[in-house]
Parts: sequence; structure tokens; C-alpha cells
Amino acid sequence: MSYVKTDIVFSRGNFRFSSRLEIDNRITGVFGPSGSGKTTFMHLLAGLKNPIEGSIEINGNLLFDSRTGKNISSHKRKVGYVFQEGRVFPHLNVEQNLKYGWKKDSHGSQYFTEIVDLLELKPLLKNRPVRLSGGEKQRVAIGRTLMSRAQILLLDEPFTGLDPSLKKQVISLLNRVIHHLDIPVILVSHDLQDLLMLTTYLILVHEGKAHPPESYLELIRKHKLLEFNGLVNHYYNIYEGIVKEIIPEKGLACVSLKDASDLSLNIESDEFLFHPGDPVKISLRGADVALSLRKLDKISIRNQLKGKVEILFRHRNHMVCIVDCGIRIITRVTIDSAKSLVLEEGKEVWCLFKSLAIESYK
Repeated sequence: MSYVKTDIVFSRGNFRFSSRLEIDNRITGVFGPSGSGKTTFMHLLAGLKNPIEGSIEINGNLLFDSRTGKNISSHKRKVGYVFQEGRVFPHLNVEQNLKYGWKKDSHGSQYFTEIVDLLELKPLLKNRPVRLSGGEKQRVAIGRTLMSRAQILLLDEPFTGLDPSLKKQVISLLNRVIHHLDIPVILVSHDLQDLLMLTTYLILVHEGKAHPPESYLELIRKHKLLEFNGLVNHYYNIYEGIVKEIIPEKGLACVSLKDASDLSLNIESDEFLFHPGDPVKISLRGADVALSLRKLDKISIRNQLKGKVEILFRHRNHMVCIVDCGIRIITRVTIDSAKSLVLEEGKEVWCLFKSLAIESYK
């Protein structure tokens, strides 16, 4: 099923934007430089702006068609839009904000309780926005949108202005909400790592054009991210797993990986109170992965995985390397290091990285 289909052209002044794509992933990221058209794309889906030609279809419903003159107004599209400022009504408390867009039905009270619990808002229900942090305001804005029974959720830079710990909390809560409610989500962020913690499928927006979504790994393989030099400062490895074991005397948690159940990684266990069976998402920068031609003994690096070089190419002053270890690990090394290791596609190598290099999201 396609959640979104667009074949549109928008023009205003000297700016022209086009999008011809289908989205069939539950969560899709939108990535690109400032001024490229990311927010314009979201506004067109929500009905806040209108194309000059083309059509927009969401969840099988035709919302805009220039040929027939059909244009469903924004408040009837069942599209939930959460702005980057986390807009809430200052004169209403949290409960009143949440219920402002409430579409009452036979399960209304139960659904309200569900949203409050998922977003951990119960202690805040009687608070006014002036007493809320930036992260709490974002959670309220998301909750209010969900209470409207939106059929798709658009999040425009939802992590702007949040410090790293609050951002991590909001990302973890969003992961829980999205998977629990099973609602399609399109997410805009200028931070690639934030997007990848929620989805690996990305729509690249560049020079006024939204390109069809592709997986992050495919975009790297096809060198399509290389044009975003100002935005892509790091390559990331994102994995989902289950906590298999806690080893408190070592300060480690052992995580079994979702896509390769026979593989496990050691991560630091102090940051979260992990328990065996907990789902966890982990992020590892490519720059934190070292390559070796053999396994190393008497070293502090706890994660050492054997694999074969699958993709190798040069980008500026370094080499980008994708290694198949049962999971695919993206790393980058200097040109000199690649020469000294005689790296080539098909060569056996070991990927080495510290437990402390892994960032974890519960």
C-alpha cells in the first residue's frame, strides 16, 4: 500500500518545487539543505499550500487534482501537522491543549488515556505551557495532533532547540508512539542522525525537487548523499536489537541484533536502566569504526566483527567502506590507511569499535 502519492509542481516567485513519488514505508525521513523545499513539501501535503498542477493522494484518498479542480481543505484532510516550535495554546493547560482537537468517538476517553500514557504526560495535565520545557511542549503538540485522529503524521523539525538528552527522550517516545499506534509518519530534520534513529528511508530534497524515497544504505552505495557536503559530516550505522544480558560488573549490556540474531554487540549499560528483553536502537558513527586485517588481543575494544569489504569508493580525502559482517557496517578511513591495508572489494577485514562509541536509545 502507498501511504502517499504525489505528482505535483509548485511555484512561487523564483522558487519552483516538484515532487513525483510514492511512499510505502511506515516512517519516511525528508532530508536536504535549507531552502531546498522540505517544508514546502510538507505544506503541500497538509493543504497549507496548493500546487499549480498535479495530484496528491494520501492513504488512498485523492486530496488534490488540478485536472478536476478537486482540493480538499487542510482541516478536512485528516493530516496531522506538528510544527517545529511545538505550538501549544498558552491560555490552556496540557489536558485542555490535548483535547482541543479531540474527535470524540465511542473510544474517546480510552484513546485519550492511551495517548497520555504513551507520551508520559499524566504528571503534566494541569500545567500551563509556561511551565513546560521545550521537549514537553513538543510532546503536547504531538499528542494534540494524535487526538484529532489524524491518518498521517507530519513532523517538521520536531527536535529543533532541544538539548541532546531531551532530544533522545523525544525520539524514544516517538518510536514508541509510532509503532504502538501504527500511523504513517513523514519527518523533516536537518540532522541526519535524528532521522536515522526513526527511519532508514529518506526522501532527498535538492534544488526544489523531492526525490523518491530510498534506503540510507542505497543512497550511500549510489553516492547520492555526497552532494550534501555541508550537512553530511558523518556516516551512521543504525541497528535495532534486543537486550540479551546485563553484565553490571563490566558496565556492559549485550544486545542481540534484529537483522542478524547470531550477532551481538556490547554497549555501555549505565545510560539507561536496561533489562533483558528490552528493545533498543543503537547508533554508531562510521568514523568510530577501525579496520584491521586480524582480530586483536589485549585491547580495550570489545566489539570485533569479521567481514568482507562489499563497497569501497573515494570521497574527497577519505575512502568510504561498507563491510558485510552479517550486518553492514559503514566506515571511512584515510586514503593512506586504505593503501596500507591494501583494501579492495571482497577482502576480509575486522571491524573494531568501542562499546562507548555506541549511542543507545531505549
